[in-house]
Amino acid sequence: MKDLARRLDLSDFDAREAAIAEVVAGGPGAVPALVEVIESGPIAARANAAAALGRIGDRAATPALAAAAADEDPWVRETAVIALGDLADPAGLGTLVRALGDGVDGVREAAAGSLGAVGDPRAVEPLIDAASDESFEVLDAVVSALRAIGEGVDTALVRRLDDPRPEVRTKALELIDELAIRSAVDAVVRLVGDPDPGVRRMAVLALGAVGSDRAVGDLRRLLEEAEPAISAAAAWSLARLGRRDATGLIRARRGRERDARVAAEYDEALAELEG
Repeated sequence: MKDLARRLDLSDFDAREAAIAEVVAGGPGAVPALVEVIESGPIAARANAAAALGRIGDRAATPALAAAAADEDPWVRETAVIALGDLADPAGLGTLVRALGDGVDGVREAAAGSLGAVGDPRAVEPLIDAASDESFEVLDAVVSALRAIGEGVDTALVRRLDDPRPEVRTKALELIDELAIRSAVDAVVRLVGDPDPGVRRMAVLALGAVGSDRAVGDLRRLLEEAEPAISAAAAWSLARLGRRDATGLIRARRGRERDARVAAEYDEALAELEG
């Protein structure tokens, strides 16, 4: 074990990759020694041993990697979390969900990515919760994971549209928009009349991603009748749906707008339709 730990105690990228590749070539037979390194080796060796275990792909390493995901060093934690995704072992699900709450952005991003690799629908709710993360990289990984899992995502998000908290409804709409969940169109149309202005605007924007011919009438009405922020959102959604027949209406509403910021939104919608 000491010899293996020395061979893996490297931080230079190229040297690390060469050492890991050499160990991985040993196949599952190298797993017991790598587990020992994870348990008692120096930091770099622990991280590189975790990477090697992930690449070998033997799920017998799942318990050791789960323990390493709680290591005091963030590099080791992140590498162990990535390796659990490489193994795609459902037994690692709980560890990955806990890692979504890690204090280091890179670990949370890796956890979301690995949950997508595992593909277990039980991760849907924790991933949706994690979509409120302040890190763009984490949010991007969450969206990718939800897209990869697929099963149960639509029903979980639609269910959250009934949450009494506006911020929860808004976040669910953002994800419905990002994932283009067309089965949610009726629920999204309902929230066009939400009492919260932020929810209303996000619902109108989401219709541009999930809408169908059924939503066009509502969007045209909102374009003409709603307050400026909602009207501009309706213009953008009509543009996303490719409704060139709405160009005249958007141009007319643009001509009446006095707020430069809102006018710019109409201009963007027109550019989308006419570009």
